[in-house]
Amino acid sequence: MKQQIQPKFFFIWAPVFVFLFSILAKSDASETLSKQGKVHYISLHALSKFYSLKHVPLSSGKEILYLKEKPLTFSSGSNLVTLDSKTLFSLNRAVLPKDHRLSLSVASTLPLLPLFKNSLIQNPIIRIPNPIKTILIDPGHGGKDMGAFKNGLVEKKLNLKIAKLVFKNLSQFGFRVKMTRYKDSALQKNERVLMADQIEADLLISIHANYSKHAKAKGLEFFILKDLSSHSEIKTMKTALPDSPLFYECLNKNYQRITRNLCLSMEKHLTRLDGVKTRGIKNAGFYLLKNSHCPTVFVEMGFISNPDEAAQFKNTDHLEALANALTQGIVEYCHNHHIQEV
Repeated sequence: MKQQIQPKFFFIWAPVFVFLFSILAKSDASETLSKQGKVHYISLHALSKFYSLKHVPLSSGKEILYLKEKPLTFSSGSNLVTLDSKTLFSLNRAVLPKDHRLSLSVASTLPLLPLFKNSLIQNPIIRIPNPIKTILIDPGHGGKDMGAFKNGLVEKKLNLKIAKLVFKNLSQFGFRVKMTRYKDSALQKNERVLMADQIEADLLISIHANYSKHAKAKGLEFFILKDLSSHSEIKTMKTALPDSPLFYECLNKNYQRITRNLCLSMEKHLTRLDGVKTRGIKNAGFYLLKNSHCPTVFVEMGFISNPDEAAQFKNTDHLEALANALTQGIVEYCHNHHIQEV
């Protein structure tokens, strides 16, 4: 006959089990995330384990993560991250020494995530830049894809004219600027996404001209992705993040903040021009918005179907004024850009 365990056994030992379990749980949590004030931090040790990176702590208050044998170096109390002794990023917050390990705020990790490799990541993750260095300008349409045409204007040609002016302007401000096309050439659906990945673009700005069957329709329009939940690689992104809910929230909020604030800055400068009105910032599910791996916006510069705006588009001085205002909006945003904590 088996001996029955008395109920009082549980009353005596249950608190001990609960206490031990809480210690173990707390230990596991501190291995990944910690909190100082309202800011969440993750240790470099935890990041190295998640992404299977070689991790070397140094006695000088530095820790190294190796990316394909190249040292990515973090220093206690510093915002700067170096790769092969060259400054690569300026972090959102300084590296924090905690429990004899160095930790980064969750927002500070965002520019680094595309560098890390994980066997579960099939595609690049969204790039959240800090600072913004590389800008890809996309003149919409091209080749057989003419876009809209009305009032003696063809959209693909107009887009290219404006894009070339913006390209020239931005280059003078020290940005690394590229275009998806420099002439009337056709692009496959995914080529723009691949180009942005190849040059590691921090921003992708697609320039278009609008059309409506209502000739009175006029004004600027901006299109952005509502949030990353509609991105084509949302599952990949969540798999690629160490603590999915928290990191995803931070990634998503910063993506939305960048695209919306960039549009607001461009809108502010463009609407200072005589006769330029705005229809506002709208959400859309365009292929480029849903598939690019950097913050991406569409700018509709006006309606070629509107006789008054079409006449302005034929004026070289007006095109230069539009390009200058667009440039000012982009530059102003880039200079004020910073990553925000959750």
